[in-house]
Amino acid sequence: MSRISPITEVMSPDEILSMYKERQSSTANVPSTPETEPNTEEQPSPQQTAAPSSPSSETEPSSGVQQTDSNSQSDEKMIVDEAWMRKWYDIFNAKYWDSQLPKNIAFETNNSSRTWGRASYSFSRRNGWCQGPLFNFKITLSNYNESPENIKKTTLLHEMIHIADYVFHPEHFIYNGRKVSRRAYDAHGPVFFLKEAERLKKDGWEIQKYVSQEEKAASQISAHNREILNNRMSNAVAAVLVYTNHKFIVKTDMEALNSLLAHIEQYWSYFRANGLTRIDCYKAHSDWFNSQRSCRTRLRGWRCDTEDDFKQKFNKWYFDEFPFKTINIYHT
Repeated sequence: MSRISPITEVMSPDEILSMYKERQSSTANVPSTPETEPNTEEQPSPQQTAAPSSPSSETEPSSGVQQTDSNSQSDEKMIVDEAWMRKWYDIFNAKYWDSQLPKNIAFETNNSSRTWGRASYSFSRRNGWCQGPLFNFKITLSNYNESPENIKKTTLLHEMIHIADYVFHPEHFIYNGRKVSRRAYDAHGPVFFLKEAERLKKDGWEIQKYVSQEEKAASQISAHNREILNNRMSNAVAAVLVYTNHKFIVKTDMEALNSLLAHIEQYWSYFRANGLTRIDCYKAHSDWFNSQRSCRTRLRGWRCDTEDDFKQKFNKWYFDEFPFKTINIYHT
């Protein structure tokens, strides 16, 4: 059966609000024990790396709520906790969605440097067919950065728009027994997201598809994550996998290096068959390279097909002249 694209009618902001007031919540009759699959929508973070082949680049909870105006401005930077998220979710739900969004939503914080926020849902799959309604809604906000409270609220509203889309238009995500692909429906596009953002703009909120340069400039890495990052940088290791016809650079650290070597040892035969001859471990002195995520089992990194390519990266990231450790792979 061919896939049919979901409805693509563009509604005005006032029509959207009117729809909320007329419709009942679609989450009442959710199956209790279905086979489920999660899905997420993310607000990208400024910490993502530019090169496609490169690796991607818990604090003490604080409610941080000192003001009652939902759109108040403050330059004081903060992190959030689940109590703060629930409080402002309820306020925004009542103010902008006529309390029609689900009240039993889950909240979570993490320390992701890749995304500032994420909205997720689950759906049922029986006998190969996707079924609605959507359920198990959750919003996750990152505390990787400390930001003014207004930016945290803006991020929360961004994710609430996704929740509204899940609740009132599940056909945008599960349609005709199939999961709708991102090519068929852009969850940040004009059908729903941009219209909601325009509606909230009337109240002074600047809800954008991506984190703005102003939001980045007004935020800074939290003290806890700065400590983690400094430790990662000071213990950085460049593990160079030397194959017969190329080299592969993996960013790891002193602690993760043992796990990485154990992972490679577990699959000796595979690496031997692909021509791995040795692993050279270098200390690097580039802040950018050293700040990248450290690999433990997944081999993310940079492939160098020529010696010139390797030397360029070797010099760019200031590797020591000689490796401090070499592991030879003996062919059998």
